[in-house]
Amino acid sequence: VTTNKKHPAFKRINTNNLEIIYYRDKINFSDLFQRLKESYKINKLTIQTGGTLNAIFLREKLIDQIAIVIAPILIGGKDTPTLIDGNSLTSTKELNLVKALKLIEVKKLKNSYLLLKYTVINNTIIK
Repeated sequence: VTTNKKHPAFKRINTNNLEIIYYRDKINFSDLFQRLKESYKINKLTIQTGGTLNAIFLREKLIDQIAIVIAPILIGGKDTPTLIDGNSLTSTKELNLVKALKLIEVKKLKNSYLLLKYTVINNTIIK
């Protein structure tokens, strides 16, 4: 999946196990996930990403579960990336973008790490 017309994958177009999904300006994740489900029968997808994409997926109702690993370390600063980055919510009209979580599992890992699994309460749009 790319927005880059010069992506190296385009040079491998005759490869049997490669299909490129191209978006002109910006990846439409709702469309992409729907295509993955309909064309490729993908019903479950694990995504490991950062705060910017997490914000997009969460606000567009594209995720239904979250697994968070808590590391035993403190990092701070106003410019430090967080779990959900992207644009800030600035008005009460945007409160529908806030997503509640329901805890479904807590697991203690090695070296004081914790794994927290949640269901996102948000009526995910792609089922």
